[in-house]
Amino acid sequence: MLQIYLVSLYLPLAVAFIVMAVIAFGWLTVHMEQSRHYSVPRIAFSLVLGALLLGFGIHFMLLWFGI
Repeated sequence: MLQIYLVSLYLPLAVAFIVMAVIAFGWLTVHMEQSRHYSVPRIAFSLVLGALLLGFGIHFMLLWFGI
C-alpha cells in the first residue's frame, strides 16, 4: 500500500523539480543580463541549483516511467 502511494508521488515531484529548475535558470538569465550587477557567485549558485533540480526532476520522471 505504501509503495503504491510513493509511486504516485513521482510525477508531481518530477514536475515540481522541473518547474523549480526553470525558475533557477530564469534567475541565472536575469543575473547574466544585468551587466551592472554581474555577480559570479550568484551565477554559479543558480547554475548549480538549476542543474541539480533538473537532475532530480529527470530522475523522478524516469522513476515514474519505470525505468
